[in-house]
Amino acid sequence: MTTTEKTYVATFVAYLAGVYKTPQGLKVFADTCRELGVTSRDVQACISTEPAFKSTMYNTLRLMSLDDKKQARQYMVSAALADGSYVSAMILNEIFEECNMFDAVI
Repeated sequence: MTTTEKTYVATFVAYLAGVYKTPQGLKVFADTCRELGVTSRDVQACISTEPAFKSTMYNTLRLMSLDDKKQARQYMVSAALADGSYVSAMILNEIFEECNMFDAVI
């Protein structure tokens, strides 16, 4: 994965894990950042950008290699499970649909 792809994956993990809601979400986020070599500052920079940036993030994930999509998918699923909310499941579904990341595609 490129540095940009890693940062975007970590940003989605931050949203999905409910980083500011639960200690478990924060742990998943911290572990993901460590494994991907991304800092929380990099992620914060993505979060603080305009809403239109979402489409740029989706386009980047859509163009990732199949192996990188599999790895990103694992991080995102772990994050959504850590949060355990219906909202995270819906966001995860949207990301997978928009970025062609369902099992059948991968």
